[in-house]
Amino acid sequence: MRSPRPLYLEEEVIPIEEVVAPKWREFVVEKEADGAERVNRLNYEMCVLEALREKVRTKEIWVVGANRFRNPDDDLPTDFEQNRATYYDALH
Repeated sequence: MRSPRPLYLEEEVIPIEEVVAPKWREFVVEKEADGAERVNRLNYEMCVLEALREKVRTKEIWVVGANRFRNPDDDLPTDFEQNRATYYDALH
């Protein structure tokens, strides 16, 4: 459902850290005449998508059932724990 409100309600808790890059903060967090800070819905949602994209690319989060964006633990050899030193030596 589309919301006609361009800003989130004041009582909503919107996480900003690690979602909104510092360079975008002034476009996302708007100050009202009374000094209250409100979060611009559209700009925030764009930052969420950008943060999600970056975290999927770096495998901080992953997609169940995906190949390229799978759980990074699945990328390790099955004998990694037993041969950890050998693998680290190979990487120098």
